[in-house]
Amino acid sequence: MSLEALETLASVEERLRRQRAEAQAAIKQAAADAREKGEGLVADAIRRAEAETAAQMRRSEEEAKAAAVALAGDSEANREALRKIAKSREEEAVSFVVERIVNG
Repeated sequence: MSLEALETLASVEERLRRQRAEAQAAIKQAAADAREKGEGLVADAIRRAEAETAAQMRRSEEEAKAAAVALAGDSEANREALRKIAKSREEEAVSFVVERIVNG
């Protein structure tokens, strides 16, 4: 082989090694970029999920408080109704007890 052919071959081999090294570096960089982007997407998804969870918890707590207030109001109304019924029967109960004691 002539010297010129050997130099050309060496030049081509060097260029191929450089291209291969550049391609490997580009692949590593693309993988790192993809990993970074993926981690960013995951972090964003986690932040959104945490925000949604917090919002849902607030809504649930508000609904629970409203239900508790409504239940307390219903309980108070029922207690008052039972108190009125008991008061209306109080005289009848006293008369019954007195009659039982007197008549024995």
